[in-house]
Parts: sequence; structure tokens; C-alpha cells
Amino acid sequence: MNNGTSQAADLSHWLTKREAADRLGCSERTIDRLIRKGEIQSTLRQRPRSRPETVLNPEDVEYNMPQPHVMPPQPSQAIATRDELGLLTRVAQILHSPPPQPAPPRYPLWLSLTQACEYSGLGPGHIDRLIAQKILIVMRRPLRICKASLDAHANGDVPWIEP
Repeated sequence: MNNGTSQAADLSHWLTKREAADRLGCSERTIDRLIRKGEIQSTLRQRPRSRPETVLNPEDVEYNMPQPHVMPPQPSQAIATRDELGLLTRVAQILHSPPPQPAPPRYPLWLSLTQACEYSGLGPGHIDRLIAQKILIVMRRPLRICKASLDAHANGDVPWIEP
């Protein structure tokens, strides 16, 4: 690529940086980068009573034009079999249905204080008061609370009676 002054060649059809940038849809700085990388040939064109201007080889500019994306040819008819339509219908139903709800957590029969709070929605102080009032059945070491007694309390059933 020649970056010098050329006296013999006819440069009248060569493009200025601005014209090349407009053709390529980019800035003049991008044109400068392409020149430095050697992808576009440039030279100086003499002008009367003015400084020489940089002009670019139009063939190189055309070569660097962005290529339009061409879609591959599509089949003229898209015929789906009955099985394929059934499968597509089922997939559409699945995609448009609400997501399945997660299964509620499974709790053991005897709960720790933390699990009892989580299960019942009551605070630890409230559960301690229910234990002190003997409304909840507990095992002391380690502290475990009977899940059935929490359910009975939540349903408003009669408190448990110790024999």
C-alpha cells in the first residue's frame, strides 16, 4: 500500500477520507485505522493553492464495505405431522402455564425451637409462654416441641391435658 505522493496516476476518482467514511458508515478515525492496518491504500492528491489531501483507493473502500446478511432459503411449505402438532401444542401449554408451586417443607413430628417458630409463624417468646402454660407438649433434653400440639393450638383445639 502506497502512502506517498503519486504524480503519474489519475487520482480524480479516488475518494477523500470523508467520502470513504460516509460510504462505509464509519468515522474518519476508523478510516485512519484501516489505512494504518494496510486494508485501504492511500496517497496524497495535489490541489492547486492548497495542501495535498489524502485520497483512498475506491476498490479498497468497496472491498471493506459491510456485507449485508443474507438469510438462507426457507422451505416453501412447512407442513407438520399430527404428532409434531401435538408436541408443539403440548410445549406451548407448558410454556404458558404457571410454574409449579414448590412442595411445602416436610417437618418431623418433634421440632426444635427454631423449626417450631418457622412452622407456626410464632416467635420464640410466644412459644416459650405456650410451653410454660403447658399448652404445647415438649421433650426437655434436647428441647423438642410436638408438631401435633402446635397444630392443635393453631386450630383452636382444647389444650393438651397431662394425666
